[in-house]
Amino acid sequence: MCALPALLTEGLLRHTRTVYDLPPGYYPLESIFLYLALLTLVRCPSLEQTRYEAPGEWGKILDWIRLPEVKTLREKVGIFLGRRGGQRNGRAGWPGNG
Repeated sequence: MCALPALLTEGLLRHTRTVYDLPPGYYPLESIFLYLALLTLVRCPSLEQTRYEAPGEWGKILDWIRLPEVKTLREKVGIFLGRRGGQRNGRAGWPGNG
């Protein structure tokens, strides 16, 4: 959690709205980026691993009621990467791993 302010200072969210675009939904673009940054900081090996995390606790950190499902996260990350439907690249883990 202490590294997150440093990431924000270095520009984690500075150009997200100009580079990425999400269709309207419950989870805003900046919150998805913050969640992915937190997952990286806690060394979560894959999006699939979030199924076993306490959804309410992570949700409180980001001011959500609960975490998005893995399917929703994959769709959002797939949109960031320019894929339709968040299709996988054949390996478990973060999109772009393989």
